[in-house]
Amino acid sequence: MMEVQDWGGGLTQHEVEAIEKIKQAFQASENNKKVKGQGFDTLKSLKSIFPWKGYSGFRFADVKERKEGEFDLVIVTHCNVLIIELKHWNGTIICRQDKWYLNDKDMGRSPVSITRNKQFMLEKKLDKFKQQFTNKGFRPQIHFLVVMTGNADFSQLPDNEKLHVVTLADFLQLKDEKQFNDRFRPHRNSKTLNQDFELFDKKIFSSNTVKPKNISIGGYYAEDGAIFSHPKDIYQEYLAQTENKKHQDQALLRRWDFTKINRPEAQTPDGRYRLVSREYDVLNHIKLQNKDLYHACLNYKSTPQKGEITAEHIDLFELFPQQKRFDQFVGGYNGENLSTERRLGLVQLLLDKFAQLHKIGIAHRDLGNHSIWLSADDKITLSGFATAYFSSEETVGDIREILEVSGDLAKSHFPLSDGIKLTSYQYDVRSLAVLGWHIIQAKRISPVSLDEMKNKLADETTWYAEILREALSDKPFKSAVDFLDKFNQTKPEQAVDFSFDFTKLEPFTHDINYSRAYREDDDFILETSEKEVYCSNGLLVKAWLNTDPQTDNSKARVVLNWLENMAKLANLSPDYLPKIREFGIAKKSGCLFAVSDFIDGHTWQDICKLDLSDKQKQTLIHQFIQSIEHLHSLGFTHGDLKPDNVLVTIEDDSVQLHILDILDFSPSGQSQFNTEYSPEFDHPTEKQRDNFAVMKMACELLGVEWNRSSESFAEVAKVIQQEYSDSQTAFISLARFKEALNPKPSTLMIDITVGGRESFPPIAIYPENGELFVQFEKSKQGDVLVQFIGLGGVLKAFYSVENKQFTHALVPINRAYISKRDRDNSVMSLTLGLNITYGAYSEMTTLNHSLKTNEQFIHTINQFITKHISKQTEEEHIETFEVSETEIVDAEIAVPVIEQRPSIQKLWQAILETETEALPSITASEALQKTENGGCYIPYDGEISPLDQFKRDEVVEAIGKSEDGERTFKYGVVDIAKSQLNELHIKSKSLTNYANNIQADTPIYLQSKQNKASYTRRKNALQRILDGESAVENLVHYFDEHCNLPSEKYEIHVSDEEFERYDQPEKNVSLNEAQRIAFQRLIANGPLSLLQGPPGTGKTEFIAAFVHYLFDVQKVRNILLVSQSHEAVNTAAERIRKHCQRLGTDLQLVRFSNREIADSEILEDVFFTQILVGQKKSSIKCKQD
Repeated sequence: MMEVQDWGGGLTQHEVEAIEKIKQAFQASENNKKVKGQGFDTLKSLKSIFPWKGYSGFRFADVKERKEGEFDLVIVTHCNVLIIELKHWNGTIICRQDKWYLNDKDMGRSPVSITRNKQFMLEKKLDKFKQQFTNKGFRPQIHFLVVMTGNADFSQLPDNEKLHVVTLADFLQLKDEKQFNDRFRPHRNSKTLNQDFELFDKKIFSSNTVKPKNISIGGYYAEDGAIFSHPKDIYQEYLAQTENKKHQDQALLRRWDFTKINRPEAQTPDGRYRLVSREYDVLNHIKLQNKDLYHACLNYKSTPQKGEITAEHIDLFELFPQQKRFDQFVGGYNGENLSTERRLGLVQLLLDKFAQLHKIGIAHRDLGNHSIWLSADDKITLSGFATAYFSSEETVGDIREILEVSGDLAKSHFPLSDGIKLTSYQYDVRSLAVLGWHIIQAKRISPVSLDEMKNKLADETTWYAEILREALSDKPFKSAVDFLDKFNQTKPEQAVDFSFDFTKLEPFTHDINYSRAYREDDDFILETSEKEVYCSNGLLVKAWLNTDPQTDNSKARVVLNWLENMAKLANLSPDYLPKIREFGIAKKSGCLFAVSDFIDGHTWQDICKLDLSDKQKQTLIHQFIQSIEHLHSLGFTHGDLKPDNVLVTIEDDSVQLHILDILDFSPSGQSQFNTEYSPEFDHPTEKQRDNFAVMKMACELLGVEWNRSSESFAEVAKVIQQEYSDSQTAFISLARFKEALNPKPSTLMIDITVGGRESFPPIAIYPENGELFVQFEKSKQGDVLVQFIGLGGVLKAFYSVENKQFTHALVPINRAYISKRDRDNSVMSLTLGLNITYGAYSEMTTLNHSLKTNEQFIHTINQFITKHISKQTEEEHIETFEVSETEIVDAEIAVPVIEQRPSIQKLWQAILETETEALPSITASEALQKTENGGCYIPYDGEISPLDQFKRDEVVEAIGKSEDGERTFKYGVVDIAKSQLNELHIKSKSLTNYANNIQADTPIYLQSKQNKASYTRRKNALQRILDGESAVENLVHYFDEHCNLPSEKYEIHVSDEEFERYDQPEKNVSLNEAQRIAFQRLIANGPLSLLQGPPGTGKTEFIAAFVHYLFDVQKVRNILLVSQSHEAVNTAAERIRKHCQRLGTDLQLVRFSNREIADSEILEDVFFTQILVGQKKSSIKCKQD
């Protein structure tokens, strides 16, 4: 018998049986062992082609693509290597476009193509051992065959495929040497391979290089280890993934082994079908009765077919991300992280699911760890219905006896009295009580946990204990409906405390009398029964009288909001606001107070009276607009802007604008406002009031009458009138007003007259996006022929090398487009246009006058003349200066070369401008192609499809970029389903006019809608930073290595006692001296700090302690933790969470990610998708209630 080393992976019963026949066939025959006689023929017959050796059910460990790396059987013969792909198929097989169809059912890619790839792979692996084979220096020949073990008819396959397909019977005939030689024609020197079995065993197919072949079905591949085994080994269940990990599609794969059932009915197709289809029938009944409940069950991804259920059948079930079996969820981090309220909520949800099940007449009868699935979003899923009971169905006693896993979970520790018989629903109730207790206690189900439950539950006094005891008694609830009703009735109402937490005001409370701490210098600026304003030692003091909330909840909320906003502004301290020195509640005075710098400047009315130039006015208005837009970007509005509270200080040539009264306290929480500088329509927002005031005050400075036409500032006046006419968007933004203040300059048009015999109508050539393209070439007369190319046409003019001016031009060419070649071949561009008319002679004076002062043009054309026309002069020029240049270099050789790095601002701007180029892309090999059925695609060359980087349900757009890189545009939406390698299909209805411009070499970028939205947000945020509009002023400059901005000092000192809180002696963890020094420096300086350290220096522990200190001591409300890797974020967040749990600090955590599922078990419950689902469920529940 041929020896076969079996790796025990993923082989079906039919494949195992086929390999057994192959083992029996490929061995030396008994006749060879008993040959008698003499002569050459006798000796030849004694020399057998055997032994051969086989290797089955394995895959190469280093191959990511499972299909490509998996092998049913590899046979090492005496002269070559055979790759055998086994297919137990029955019916007619045909091939269409590299896919095989069995009885018109799509079976996927051709097994011949797949196995051919395995041949290439194995050839590469054997190449490494060429020198180690007995036939040194030669790799053994590798052949592959698809062997049909069923009765499939493959006669209709193409000849090139049929060549590699044989029946099992024909394959077994290869034991005959003549038939073997006729098929493979081995070289005589190759017949030594069966001497190299040790090489194959120890190096090529060793335990280090191969693994068991994966179990697979329908494009899903089981992970290596089973997650559940039936107690009688009747089936095993595995987590299964699709080949494309990008799709993150997970399923549950159940592999049956009916040989483990010692009953005759399990060995027949009908008997197996009855066992397998039982669960499907129950699920179908649920589907008809309660669709919502059906979706809360683990459902089949394919329907069991009676004729296809073999001795080793495989089922596939839908499994959603984050779903875990009961014990894994409850006894893991998920259960530990849940509060008691959340655990009780899960019990309630579990009872609700079974109440619904019992209402439609179904009892599960096999509840346990294997049949309940939980996830962090409080989703409960049911499975394992094979032994379920429902009244309209025939008896299933024998099926339950065969397939039952848990049965009555309570029977061992909470036995029933003798003679007590319960209904199927009551057995579910008993099991639910056991499951409920384990959820509440966050424990896995085990004999130990059941012992603990039995001991504790009897004496437990919690409100739910009595309910569980009743459920486990001899008279349990009739069904889960009664169980749930009792649970809901007994569950105490959760009291909601709407009172204000006055400890939140403590950080802002000062035990002072503000008027004594800040005594007035002179008379009050303002004094009313509600407010006092005065100067004190160069500071401005404001006090809002009788505003201490004391015990008033509603008043306290308004005060806290104002104090928090003041704290934020004091911390940000933008230069257009007076610096806030102190603020809070003056306890002894019973009022709110704020102390800021006193600004001694000119009011806006005073500035309007000054004789300022238009440029100075524009500068001041621009500063005003920039300040208000920045204020809005920080989340603040003024709401009461007017000339009185805008001051301007002038020092030498610098002008600084100051906005006063930004946070004027109002007991109602609503800001006060004037009507003169506020829109006339009803209920304008504070932002609209601010924008209105800015526009009106700017018009006053420019001398433009409000909402009237103006000759001097026509665009400004026009925009004001437009704001009034557009009721939907009136004054919501300053964008239109800014554009009107800086109108784009009109294109300078140069008049040219062209003479000659042929007359022509006047023609105008305009620049494209500010560019009139210019090309040079040498004319026959030795002058320069200059081409001006723009929108409207092309003009060729002659430039005299001797006179350094244009002399005449040719008749212009009328053309409505600018080609890519025109742009690429241009040496420069101009920002002007040409008006060309016909005349008696050429008149180029205006053009000469305009370009005479254009340094770029003069420099570029002189370079062209030197290089292409005055070659001899250029050579002499080089010779003359060659020595002196050398001397200069020699003289300065010792001077170090300093590499000039680009500024951070320019670097970030470049990143912003080139982000499109970083997207997945293709380069079109031809123009857009149309198909017969109305479709269209872009052909391209490549070995990898860029669409592999997208999920199959993503909406992906094909986009292009303008030549100047300033804008992007859409070609259409990609049809991912139809696209294939080298063909990018576009949905025809989505095509835009831009798609007609696609030609060979056109780059096409691919962007998902989700990525586009993210890019837009990133772009806008980065642009704000670059424009100086970030919350932290001059943020970009802090990242520059040459930054000399002073740091802000915070009066914060961390005590030794506070540091000691982060010591964990049991883990040998504490902050060392260097870390404590860094901690103190970071907390006491701002607004930006950098901490560096090599791996293993405790950065993660430092971050965790630092973040906890910010939350716990400094009362910071929001912290964003980011990193380049998911793992780094998870590790730090997990450590922070553990610190907070250990030290009793309340922490609200949200984990954001571009992944669909969390990749940290500890953080699953705070993954953003889970929180959103939870909020949605709560919202629906509230509406139902």
